[in-house]
Amino acid sequence: MRYDYLKPFFFQKTLDHLFSLTLIMILLLLALKAYRVTHQMVEVCARVASVDDLRLDVQYHYAQTGLWPKDLQSIIRSRPAEVAYNAFSGDELSVADGTITILPTISSIKGEAVSLHPAVWGGNTTGPISWVVGPGKPENGRIVQGPDFTTVDQGLIPADWK
Repeated sequence: MRYDYLKPFFFQKTLDHLFSLTLIMILLLLALKAYRVTHQMVEVCARVASVDDLRLDVQYHYAQTGLWPKDLQSIIRSRPAEVAYNAFSGDELSVADGTITILPTISSIKGEAVSLHPAVWGGNTTGPISWVVGPGKPENGRIVQGPDFTTVDQGLIPADWK
């Protein structure tokens, strides 16, 4: 019975290892979940950034006519009509009353929709135009144009884009 004092030490060491492995597994699961959400947020941002040319043409149409374009074919373009709009990964684009809607064709947000709305401050139709992604947060005096077709989770849209 020379080594009886080592039995509690061995048991404690085994518990410490099991506890460490459990913590590592929990942290791994949290990291995987955060990666999935972050990846989807990056996909939304990439799609919004890919329609800069279309946003400029919607603004150009508004500057020329004072009206928001009704559809993609009726936009007064600032570049030749032969130059196509290149959306991210071949996404489908549509315009309705100034709102640009992006329908992803591939990726983890396939089948969802992201809407970009032009927004002006009340009564200042010639003033600066900002763009709102999703339905937008209500702000005093800001008028967000067009219908909202956004179906992606609001948590995937950066807060300063709303």
